[in-house]
This record gives sequence, structure tokens and C-alpha cells, in this order.
Amino acid sequence: MSTTTDALLTIDDLRVVFGGRHAPRLTALDGVELRLAPGESLGLVGETGCGKTMTGLSVLRLLPPGAKVSTGSIRFEGEDLLRMPERRMRRLRGSRVTMIFQNPASAFNPVFTIGWQIDRVMSQHLDLDRRGRRERLAEVLGEVGLPDVDRIAAAYPHQLSGGMLQRAMIAMALVNRPSLVIADEPTTALDATIAAQILALLRRLQDEHGFGVLFITHNLPAVRQLCDRVAVLYAGRVIETAPTAELFAAAQHPYTRGLLASAPSVASRGSRLAAIEGSVPPDPGAVIGCSFAPRCPLAFDECRRVRPPAVPITPTHESACLLALEPDTARASA
Repeated sequence: MSTTTDALLTIDDLRVVFGGRHAPRLTALDGVELRLAPGESLGLVGETGCGKTMTGLSVLRLLPPGAKVSTGSIRFEGEDLLRMPERRMRRLRGSRVTMIFQNPASAFNPVFTIGWQIDRVMSQHLDLDRRGRRERLAEVLGEVGLPDVDRIAAAYPHQLSGGMLQRAMIAMALVNRPSLVIADEPTTALDATIAAQILALLRRLQDEHGFGVLFITHNLPAVRQLCDRVAVLYAGRVIETAPTAELFAAAQHPYTRGLLASAPSVASRGSRLAAIEGSVPPDPGAVIGCSFAPRCPLAFDECRRVRPPAVPITPTHESACLLALEPDTARASA
């Protein structure tokens, strides 16, 4: 697991809240802790409403209206992004740190060509003349596997298929050679075949260029294909982290086990899918004890009174569950 000094991205005790003086205060992120090493791919998984996208937007300081960071720090290459002047943050955003959004059809402006929009991103960050930017545009469109780059550059977003548009979105994210790419559900709107191609493309480009990836998704098979490590987010808090193979083979937290059991597979075809009863609490900050306790089949009295700490299972595997503690330690914590 990366230390603070060698990490590309370090998030410590990040809390994001909505509301304030004249509106109810709701907690979106409740102490998120993450480490991402240079060149690593980290999967951030969990149900809708757990705070995955909010975490990615916090890194870029693109929180929606009404949301603000109340505590914590986000360090990128050693610098705290939350204390960085906005002018410098604008230079970083889109160059060193970029984002692939869920729906490229809405992320691209429909009235400008693909080439113009990618050129605009380059002109803000790269010291290249028009000819240099045109050559870089052709290079990056070729890298993401788009044929006839001149035609693609001259096309409007509605003239491309979903898969081609997603490749163009990846090209825009990579054109300035970033160190960190935040991929927020990049295959949601694609069919299974195209989605697999996009994931393979991301993995290949990462291997070639060495950028880190924060992969936000609820698609567990995609995480298995793309990611080196996994962080499981529930109710705005990371409740388990582990290398991908270890997490799939020996998940420790009851929530993680529930997610894995509910994922469809060829072996379960024709049988009823498992499900986690209940839903994510709307305000994690108002929950006393473990936020998963109301849905957990293994919960005991202490779970409803004690917020479980992250407990090392192995040197690279942590679980925030009282069951991970020795029984005597769990009782003492209460």
C-alpha cells in the first residue's frame, strides 16, 4: 500500500457536506481515505449513492452547488489541492489530472466538432502552435483506435457511435499526457462487447504511458479486468481495500461479500440473484455506529454503537468491520 510520500494521490479524512445555515446539513463523504501510487489503477466501487462520483469531483474541485469540503486533504504529487489557488488549479485540471465522464454524449458540446474541442483543451495547456496541435490530435486519435482521424476530427458528437464517442472522450483526457485519469463509469452507456474493448484500451494506454487511474464503477467484472487494487465505498466511507485478486478471493467486510454475491455470472444463470436488503442511508453523518449495521446479517449490538476502524487483515488488505477485530478487542471498543 502506498505511503503518503510516494503516492500520486492521497486523500485523508475527506468530508463533503451539503446544506448549511438555511438548509439541512447532509453528509456526502464521511472521512474518505485513499492512496493511489504512480501508474496504479485503483477501483472505487459501491452502490449508487455511496459517494464514488463525489470523491472524483472533489479531487478536481468540481463539486456541485451546495456542496463543500468540511475537513480533510487531497494531495496530488505532494501538493494539497484543496489549498491550491484557483488559477493554478485550472492549469492542473485538464492537464495533469483529467476525467473521463459517464456519458460522453453530454460531456461533449454538440455544436462544435470533436477536433475543435480537443484542440481547445490542448491550447489551454500545451505550448504548441497550430500545426503541432494538429499533429498531436492525429496522434492521440490514432492511439485510442479511431480510424480516419481527419473524418473523426471534423465530425460532430452526434455523428459518432457510442463507442467511437467514448474513445474520443478518452483521447481528450489523454491529449495533455496526464499523471492521473479519473474514469467515472466510462462504459455505462455501452454494450458489453464495446465496453470490454474500452477497458482493454484503457489498460493498454495506461501500460504504455504510465498514468494512474481512479476507476469509479459499480461493475465488478470491469474492476477485475482493469484494476490493481480495489477500495470499497459505502455511505461515504472506504470500508475495505485490498489488491484486486485478494479482494475477490477473500473479501472480509460483509458489504463487500454482498456485492460480490450479487454480481451476475454464467454459473448463476437461471437462478435468483442474491441481493443486499435495504438501501444506503441518505445521511451517513447522522448514523451512529457502523453505517452498514442496519443491513448487515452479521451485525451485533456493538455495531450499532461503535464506528469500526480500518483493521489490517494483511499488510495490503484492510477492513473497517468489528468482526475483523479480535472478539475481546471488539467488546473493549464498545
